[in-house]
Amino acid sequence: MANYRVYRYRLEGIEFWKYPGDVFLEWLEIFEGTYDATNFARLEEGKNPLRTIISCKPWIVDGRVVGFEIIGEAFLWNQVRRTAMALHKMCIGELEPKDVLSAKLNPQVEYDFGVAPSDWLILWGVDWDEIPLPESLTEIRCFSAPPQGAAVERTMRKRWREGARHEMKSLLYSQWAELGKLPRVRHRELVD
Repeated sequence: MANYRVYRYRLEGIEFWKYPGDVFLEWLEIFEGTYDATNFARLEEGKNPLRTIISCKPWIVDGRVVGFEIIGEAFLWNQVRRTAMALHKMCIGELEPKDVLSAKLNPQVEYDFGVAPSDWLILWGVDWDEIPLPESLTEIRCFSAPPQGAAVERTMRKRWREGARHEMKSLLYSQWAELGKLPRVRHRELVD
């Protein structure tokens, strides 16, 4: 069984998301700890909803908060995407942190925060006893910032999101290329 899994979610890919400042750290802390995550997942029959989130912190690229990184022992179906949508809705003022905290503390009361798009989700890594998760050797610098300002119109944001999706793919391929080399194995020569 894995020790933990690391997911990263690029919130800036969701329309209208804007980094809310220092309060973001407080919001991320809501999701840490061991709790019944029923309100933050699509619960499959027979699954134990109790989950331990080791840490939830900002995902920073090139000095800019682009989303969040969440580390947990295991995750339920859509748990990270529902967490992302709750964070997004707090950022745009549709939810209060007390609503999210109430959903965490009262799993018997149904809350539906919605599900964030899968385009911006990355399973960053899995740590096993036999195969520990290596630290990334390269700094991520390939993320362009979303267009800002009063003159920015919907088409410009849409084009940026399409480019940002390619940046996500590029990031994955770059990280996969970094994973290491296969050991060189010499085969015995067959002797007749």
